[in-house]
Amino acid sequence: MKTRISIVSTFLFVFILSTTAFSQLTGIGTVIDVSGNQARMIVRTGEMVPDAAIVQPYLNEDYRIGVVTFTDQTTKEGSFRYKVDEELIEFQGNELTYPWGNIVRFNWLNPDIEEIEYFENLKKIWPQSEFGGLARKVSDKIISKAFMDYVAPTRDPRMDMGDFNSYVVVNEYYFAIIDDNLIELPKSKSDFFAVFGEYEKEVKKQASKEKFKHDEDKGVIGIINLYENISKK
Repeated sequence: MKTRISIVSTFLFVFILSTTAFSQLTGIGTVIDVSGNQARMIVRTGEMVPDAAIVQPYLNEDYRIGVVTFTDQTTKEGSFRYKVDEELIEFQGNELTYPWGNIVRFNWLNPDIEEIEYFENLKKIWPQSEFGGLARKVSDKIISKAFMDYVAPTRDPRMDMGDFNSYVVVNEYYFAIIDDNLIELPKSKSDFFAVFGEYEKEVKKQASKEKFKHDEDKGVIGIINLYENISKK
């Protein structure tokens, strides 16, 4: 009997431990609970995230001046920032927060590039998307979606270099509407162009000729336009 109890206890301990570990693991593409106004963001990299990881949840730390439009068609102007890990807007000097499910769109002035950026509720842009949250509109066919990524410690004791800390940081990913589907555009150059299938080599050749970069807004716009022109010939 004691042996049986011991086995059961051990099983329960292992189960609880594995469940706890699993709750810290993340899968590519498993991002947000879209069932309600609140959201929970999960890291995309599939890494085990230590409790001590430093979380940097804002798309930008500074508040930016702009306008938020809510689902009831009311608007709110002021200085605010976008908290990616919870998919909500925080206004400066206001304790209230505004979750993505209550927001249709917002825009703000990005002082780094001195241009106005436009964001929309992703479910409004692409209703069948598995993701929720807010996305920056790069063009009519391209969006940039911010997710949380895990960055492991870079400390190398042999070289006495690097950072002891691990981080959970904001990282933006491009998506494009290609052939009536919303497709994520990979970050690596080779994987990015592989998305274009049989047109990969020609698109890559033309993009190189035009000096379009796959990790910049203007470059992605140009590359997608190239693909559409080439594929329709």
